[in-house]
Amino acid sequence: MIVIYWLWRLGSYVAGRTPLRFARWVAGGAGVLAYYLLPKFRRNARANYAQVLGLSRDHPRVGRVARCAFRNFGCYLLEVMRFPYVT
Repeated sequence: MIVIYWLWRLGSYVAGRTPLRFARWVAGGAGVLAYYLLPKFRRNARANYAQVLGLSRDHPRVGRVARCAFRNFGCYLLEVMRFPYVT
């Protein structure tokens, strides 16, 4: 747990000192990367969005929505990390 804490602190420090536009680009890319590297979460997200959209899990639109959700979550985490450095 302590490693995660220090990684978060390091990420927060870097995010707080990185230009916002670049930081958002990196955060969105990290979210999409997480989509591909975390198959269990990807399957769950696709199943949930398929239910909401009324489509099958394999439908391309469901995949796009799930990827966008992961991208947005990456950007959300960036905003939380940057919060201590906002003036």
